[in-house]
Amino acid sequence: MVSKRIEVGLEDRAELERIVRSRRGERRMVERAAVVLAAAEGLPAREIAARVGCSMKLVGRWRSRYERDGLDGLLDRPRSGRPLTHGAQTRALLIAKACTRPPDTPEGQRRERWTHRELGEAVGISESQAHVILSRADIKPHRTEYWVMTDFDQSYFEERTSEVCGLYLDPPAGALVLSIDEKTSIQAKGLARPDALAEPGKPARRDYEYTRNGTMNLFAALRVHSGETHAMTSKTRNSQPGFRS
Repeated sequence: MVSKRIEVGLEDRAELERIVRSRRGERRMVERAAVVLAAAEGLPAREIAARVGCSMKLVGRWRSRYERDGLDGLLDRPRSGRPLTHGAQTRALLIAKACTRPPDTPEGQRRERWTHRELGEAVGISESQAHVILSRADIKPHRTEYWVMTDFDQSYFEERTSEVCGLYLDPPAGALVLSIDEKTSIQAKGLARPDALAEPGKPARRDYEYTRNGTMNLFAALRVHSGETHAMTSKTRNSQPGFRS
């Protein structure tokens, strides 16, 4: 039976895989990261426990804590009243750093969030101490909230809406009406190892590790009145001729 697959973002997945591959990483963190990666495949708790070598109770704990708190949930919770070992200047530098945008990846991709490990290294303290200090300051670098400005209350909104709806409902003779959108920076992934085929009593299995092939942008168009779709991929968002159906 396949369990509900948990969602793991690209940055989180890269960090989890780094932890799993690390030869110097703490055993407990490697275990927790492996649990989350397996849960992202939709594997049931029993199979995850067998793969990672831990109890089903721990599988449920780390899966739930990641779903609720992201990478922060995999860290040990700070003990109440534990004294901080760093002064006000270090804490201020850490907080200021956490309120900036992290640098782009070596490939030039924009990053949205810091990890506590990176922030701790930036000011010369441990990952766990960075977590404690930022938690007490109510700063959560692992979370991002989205917002959007609406045009609904703008004077031109009704006029533009009428034009679009008019094309959909009553297009000019011979008009081609397309609805176009894009999805940028899609990670192009390949299998690290071939899939294991299904056997009696066993479902097909896919290794959670994968090879990176850079990123691509997807452009797609829907022919509104016929339902046909067209798409093309591109390494850049620059103008390129034609769609591929």
